[in-house]
Amino acid sequence: MIDWADPGQRARLIERIGVDVNAYTVAQEQHSAEAVVATVAGHAIRLGQIFIVGDTGKGFATLDAANTYAQRNPKE
Repeated sequence: MIDWADPGQRARLIERIGVDVNAYTVAQEQHSAEAVVATVAGHAIRLGQIFIVGDTGKGFATLDAANTYAQRNPKE
């Protein structure tokens, strides 16, 4: 797994797969799917440096806080 916050690791990925934007996008999507730790009220909660709630743009330091936010703001 790659640390997407590390520019060096992203650069090594590009060296490995080349400049194929589609391959880079697939790698990002795969990483995003693998990082899902819970699904709450329709939101996929992903672990990175913070817990990110779906596509809300909201991030939290703890999984409990992310779960609470997701429960209070279900996807429509």
